[in-house]
Amino acid sequence: MRTKFTKTLPPFPSIAGGFSQLEPSVTVARTLLSEIELFLAGKEKPPGGAKQVHVEHIFPQSPSSHWRSSFGVKRDEEESYVARLGNLTLLDERLNKQASNKLYEDKRTAYYSKSDFRITNQLPKGASWTVESVKLRQTELFEIAKKIWAIE
Repeated sequence: MRTKFTKTLPPFPSIAGGFSQLEPSVTVARTLLSEIELFLAGKEKPPGGAKQVHVEHIFPQSPSSHWRSSFGVKRDEEESYVARLGNLTLLDERLNKQASNKLYEDKRTAYYSKSDFRITNQLPKGASWTVESVKLRQTELFEIAKKIWAIE
């Protein structure tokens, strides 16, 4: 099956370019992030169901003016970063609701650090989450995805 799948893949540069801009639906993001979580944690069964595991937007969907100024992108470009895989992580429903639109440093220390998900615990420590953070994390997630799905 893997051989059949591998033969249908587009050329590697196309995959890499597409992944760097990937803006999956919440359902697809949950699936991709769960697979990456399983790989990082070395677990055999996926983390909780859709009702327990939420997809958290690190840079929020409705950012405050402070968030906007610290994120470092023009307002008309925000939307393209909000849904990028690099801006998304897994978080327990309760923690996700509490984290809401809080600033990154607050989310990181009060909520992300309490998460059981490695993909969330491994988010960078620091006071800010920027457009460059999203790009870097998108690259890091692609490196993990290449290992999981033997892409290259």
